[in-house]
Amino acid sequence: MSHPPVQSPTVSPGIRLTWALSYADSTGNVFPFTGDTQIAPASNEIDHVGGTFSNAGGVVTLWDATVSNTESFSFLYLECSGGFIDIEFDADTDGSTGARATYTVRLFPAVPLVLGADDAYANITGGNALGTGTLDLIERIRALVPAGGDNSTVRGFVAR
Repeated sequence: MSHPPVQSPTVSPGIRLTWALSYADSTGNVFPFTGDTQIAPASNEIDHVGGTFSNAGGVVTLWDATVSNTESFSFLYLECSGGFIDIEFDADTDGSTGARATYTVRLFPAVPLVLGADDAYANITGGNALGTGTLDLIERIRALVPAGGDNSTVRGFVAR
């Protein structure tokens, strides 16, 4: 999973996201999904995040808006290898919109996680964030290798 940086004088600053995937149904029909887009972050500020974690590694902060070079992001990319990792997103950690909200997802090897913004709902009422919460920002991203998981490496970046 090591991807050394490649320098090219013809590439303008920004992020290029290119993807191709497909699936086949039980009758043999193939459904392709492809795309190629250039993402221009608001600035060229990028924070690289990641590390290698063991089963007993506990919770590790990957990115925190209060101590990062980028206090918000317009693009997030995470990938892992070795085993799955649980990723936690905290919205409104400072309580500015009312009540902190936490969201978790499980990141599996070879399946990257990409977000195009740090928008997230906090101050959720009625058990449903959609329509009842307050739009805020993801302010912290943490990782945990769950009990029984393999040693794992996570890497990625946030761009402002």
